[in-house]
Amino acid sequence: MRLAMAPLAVLSVIGGIVLIPGVTDWLDKFLEPSFEDSKYFTDIPSTGAEWTGLVIGGVISIVGIAIAYRVYMQREGTTLRLRDRMAGVHNFLLHKWYFDELYDAVFVRPIGGFGNFGRTVIESRFVQGFVVGGAVGVVRAGTSFARGIQTGYVRAYALLLVIGVLALGLYFLLQSA
Repeated sequence: MRLAMAPLAVLSVIGGIVLIPGVTDWLDKFLEPSFEDSKYFTDIPSTGAEWTGLVIGGVISIVGIAIAYRVYMQREGTTLRLRDRMAGVHNFLLHKWYFDELYDAVFVRPIGGFGNFGRTVIESRFVQGFVVGGAVGVVRAGTSFARGIQTGYVRAYALLLVIGVLALGLYFLLQSA
């Protein structure tokens, strides 16, 4: 774990050096054109306010480290006693604030229900039944009609050819008038 945390520690020190309040402002000047259109562009905290925020954050982190050291290193078994004493809080945190259950109830189940509706009603009944079934019905009717007019006699095919040529001629005659 120490090996994995070492690069993060080095990068956090470098990140802290990048923008020291009242000392370095090159990053502010570099990013200034990006924020010119913001309504908060002129709201710049004072150097004292920046240092106050840094000190408060540092104190909170040191207190957190001290508490963790005391609970986990000096007084082993404290975590088990806390878990038993505050079972509700432990279960709440163990279940990740029940965020997964909430996400499942709000997003996964409704979207799954909508998908099931789409599969059973829209796909099965509308697309397969009406669209595909309707197209199949039209093709069956057309092939049945075509089968009925196919007699196999050359005179019937010649008559259809003459009727087609006359219809085409009539069309062009009407269009030219």
